Amino acid sequence: MSDHLLESLERLGETRPANSVGGAGDGTGTVRVVSRKRLAEWVRELVDKELAGRPPAAGPAGGGADQAMRQKLLESTQAELRNRLFREQEARTAREQTERELERSITEVQTLGPAADHLNAALLDLQNIVTSLPDSLAQPVARVHSAAGALIEAVRGLNDRMSTRRRTPTPN
Repeated sequence: MSDHLLESLERLGETRPANSVGGAGDGTGTVRVVSRKRLAEWVRELVDKELAGRPPAAGPAGGGADQAMRQKLLESTQAELRNRLFREQEARTAREQTERELERSITEVQTLGPAADHLNAALLDLQNIVTSLPDSLAQPVARVHSAAGALIEAVRGLNDRMSTRRRTPTPN
């Protein structure tokens, strides 16, 4: 498409926020809005300008060629407009899908927030228990050692007394 045609197409219509044209977007995007009447006028103007720059065809066959040229130009312009509208629709659909995915991700993160906080608190509790475990076991271990030492001493004493009794004859 020629630069002149692209410039003319850019001036066609008016720019509006995307969400004011039936979209539910965030309002940051814009779209070009063109009425059907204005679009038809624009196409006629282009066709007339194109034909004005050509020499008139001679004879009755020339009118048919002129009409065929107009039709061909009209069809190519309509095809280009359809393609452009299709690309804009694809871009809008992709943007809306990305926005939905972003909203879904934000919701998931917000939902996981309290669960993550709970897990972090439980992890801190476990770390505190593991850290304090040696300190809390020190006293019972010391008591067991002390009791074991006293038990060993008692067994030795009992053993010594029993050994002494065996060596000492009992009076009959």
